[in-house]
Formats: sequence, C-alpha cells, structure tokens
Amino acid sequence: MTTNGATGTHTSHPLDPLSAEEISLTTTILQASGRITPRMRIMAYSPHEPDKRTVLAWVPGQPVQRAVDVVIRDHERRLTVEALVSLPEGEVTLWRERGDVQPALTYPEVFAAMQAAYDDSTFQQALARRGLTDPGSVVLFPWTAGNWGLEDSADRGRLIRLQATMSQGPEDNYYARPLEGLIVTVELDRMAVRIDDYGVIPLPTHSGNYTPAGITDPGNVPYFAQGTRTDLKPIEITQPEGVSFQANGHRSAGRNGVSVWVSPRARAWCSIWWSTSTREGGAPSSTEPLFQKCMFHMGTPVRHTTSRMSLTQARSALGYLRTAWSWDATV
Repeated sequence: MTTNGATGTHTSHPLDPLSAEEISLTTTILQASGRITPRMRIMAYSPHEPDKRTVLAWVPGQPVQRAVDVVIRDHERRLTVEALVSLPEGEVTLWRERGDVQPALTYPEVFAAMQAAYDDSTFQQALARRGLTDPGSVVLFPWTAGNWGLEDSADRGRLIRLQATMSQGPEDNYYARPLEGLIVTVELDRMAVRIDDYGVIPLPTHSGNYTPAGITDPGNVPYFAQGTRTDLKPIEITQPEGVSFQANGHRSAGRNGVSVWVSPRARAWCSIWWSTSTREGGAPSSTEPLFQKCMFHMGTPVRHTTSRMSLTQARSALGYLRTAWSWDATV
C-alpha cells in the first residue's frame, strides 16, 4: 500500500483497509474542525467505499481519492455521530447526529463498566447474599442490552448488560457457574449501575472444564476417568510444492484468473471479501457475478444434551448461531 498522508491520495486497491497514516490524518482533520469535545469518543474508522463503477474501473497504480467513515459517541449529549472525512480536501464533509442508534461496544467502555459494577455497593450486597465475599472469584463478561421495551431504547442512554459468574481458579471454566437471577446493567455514557436481583439461585455443583486434568475429576462434567484419548491416529496435512495461490498485500490470486481482495472493516467481527475475475493486466471484470460478500459472524452451534436450557445457555447457543451473509451482485 502506498499513501500520501499530505494529500490523502492512495495508490493501492480502493477497498484496501485504512493505513496508520490515513487514520492519523483523519484524527487530525477531526480535531482541527473544532467539533470534537472532551467527552466525545471516536469509536471506529472505516474506508468510505467508492461507487461500484469506480472500483471496477480501477487499474493498478491509479490514484484513489480516499474518504473515511467515522463513528463518534458524544457521552455528554448521549448522541451518536456519523461523520465523513475527505482526506484530499482535509475537511469533514458530513456530520450527522443521531439519538436512535448506538455504536458497537469498545474495550475501554467494557472494562470501565466492569469496574463500575465491582465498585457498586448494591452489587456487592447481591454477591454476599450468595455467599460470595471474594470479588476476585466473580467474573463479569458483557452482553449487548438488546431492546425489550422503551426503557432500553437508544435515546435512554448507552446500555450494556454484564453476566456474573463464579470462578474457582485461573484454569476454571467460569461459564459453568453463572449467577442466575442477577442482572447488571450499566449506562455507559455516565457509568451508572443498575442491579436487578430476582433471588438467589443455587450455583451448579459441578465444574465444567475441558482441560486434560479437569476431565479426570469426578466432580467435573464431562468426566472421563481415563483422561484424554490415546487411540487417535496421527494426521498430517502438507503441501510439499507450496500453495496454489499467490498473495500480494490484500489480494490473493488463484487459478483461472480469479482474484480475491480481503479487507477487514470496523463493524463487529465483520470482514469484507471482494472477489472478481481479472482481465489482462489485473483489472477486474464487470461480468463477474459476485462483487462483494460480507461475513459478519460464524460459529459452531452448541448442542445441549439436557432437555432444559438455562437463560445463559440459551444466549450462548443463539450467539453461536448468528451467521449473516450479504452480497452485492454486479448488474
């Protein structure tokens, strides 16, 4: 990738991810605009995808005028900002403030929400009612709040829900011991904690570890007294003559002139895959039926052998089943 930070021009593929220089230049332009206030947080940068015709007409070495989509959260006013920054022009060309949407969660927000919950006296009392006096044994992990009614709507604030579990050590699978009936909600703009306690539900008595040592413990589910299998035959996968494709930056070229551009995006676990056949000289073909494919999230479904599933198990299964594909056919 070649980028001219001073002019905002770019000579690699139009759908390549942003370079460090482009992100830095975007931040500089935003700060110089006078729109960024102390309680604003820049959530995500993404290259603004050009028109499909521009992409299809591009040839290697041709300059690309880059623009950047930026998502910003204004914690003070509880607003989400969608901005468009033109790198060649050095200015913000779009600034849209919205109260009806929320950006994706960020790690700093999640960690701050966890700390706010640990420090909350109501949460500490709820743990004590369950016989948990050591906060170090309690693990919190985040869930998006969803929208169960008006109280969860986007204009009420930026909400996250934390699931509390109990861990018996650094190697323990804490997912096996959820604190059911205890819901922790944190409003991230102000780090305000709300605890909903629906009563003490006994913790599972068995561990749920999958380590070689854990599965030999009679108190563990699953339990295998003999430990790990010893009858597995060896398997080897080799390519003594090398791979059957050529990688150059974000482009991989295979047989029959088919090329694939892989370009990650800032949306949660989202990667944009752009595939096309190539004409002579490397330019894309306008007759290729698949222009863009977007893979948001893939996972392996979880099968539970019991007839009943806890709320935590149900959420876990649904999370693994979230698979989405979208594509844009060339016409």
